[in-house]
Amino acid sequence: MGRSTISTELALRLARKHLGAGTMESSARFCMAEAIEAANEGALVTAIRLAHRSLLYSVGAFHAETKKVAAMIAAIEEIERVATIPSFRKTA
Repeated sequence: MGRSTISTELALRLARKHLGAGTMESSARFCMAEAIEAANEGALVTAIRLAHRSLLYSVGAFHAETKKVAAMIAAIEEIERVATIPSFRKTA
């Protein structure tokens, strides 16, 4: 099981835990369903982003677990940014 899979499972578990906690429950449930579908299709980064959106609807941006998933997204975005930096090594 790779790191991406573990991160996705954690994000989904946290979002599922808080379903029904907020006033925008239908939006949170919709995002959660979309996150599960994305994970099943192998779109793990999309699943994490949708789980984060579900948490935003459920418990808000300042909740500790929402911040945890936001930090996952920030780390993913940093990895993606660094991966696009061109290499300056000379080729033979």
